Amino acid sequence: MYNCWMYNVAAQKGSVIPLRSDSGFAALLHWQDGVATLRVSETVVNSHAVIDELEVLARQHTAHRIETQGKFASKGVPAQLLKERGFYSNGPSSIHFKVEVAKARSRLKHLKQRLGDRQMTIMSVNADHVALISHIVHDELILDSFELQARLTHQGYGSIHKDECPVLVDGSDLVGFILTSRFTDPAERELIVRWVAPHHRRASLVNLALMLECLDRAAAAGVETAYFSANPQRHNDTMRLAYTLQAEQCGESLALMRDLD
Repeated sequence: MYNCWMYNVAAQKGSVIPLRSDSGFAALLHWQDGVATLRVSETVVNSHAVIDELEVLARQHTAHRIETQGKFASKGVPAQLLKERGFYSNGPSSIHFKVEVAKARSRLKHLKQRLGDRQMTIMSVNADHVALISHIVHDELILDSFELQARLTHQGYGSIHKDECPVLVDGSDLVGFILTSRFTDPAERELIVRWVAPHHRRASLVNLALMLECLDRAAAAGVETAYFSANPQRHNDTMRLAYTLQAEQCGESLALMRDLD
């Protein structure tokens, strides 16, 4: 349990505090400008009892709002449960795309020939990277750090295999990485996280190098189809990537929220 001093510091400076509920699921308490929001991954919402526990946890920590951290399918069970309890959406939060790996690689290689190259080191995610990546995805509210560790340690559907995930290093600095997740069908992969350091986000070559390496590794593993998502209001670079790859739109998701009395 966090004491009042920690909450006061968090409220003043803006911070993210990891929490655990009594039943064990993870949530993030996000302080910004003195206002607290409880954020939770879609993977934990499977019953009204869980939503009850979320509300208790939020009120215990003086949160003014509960937000979903993940992406709820518009007609999925979690979305329906939350809507029944007064949660609402401001519109689609993410658009889902799919691409044929072979065609996407061909387009990216052609683009790379036009843009040239840059001396950076590409390697697989290793044990030294995991702690830093966990810190990044946690602080930027990309992926729950507990979920990341779980995906790294189990096999099968939803798992992350480090040897399939490229990391881009410029000198001694980590400038980008992609995390992919396995489906039941071994010919499919989902790109669940594509992160580039802020000072490199306008550099097309960084995104290009990461994406091409990721698709090369996918092709070597026999993957034929890759999926990824983008929030049109936040992920301009990913939306441009979808256009460049001529990706097919295959669905959308909702982020749901509820203000507490």
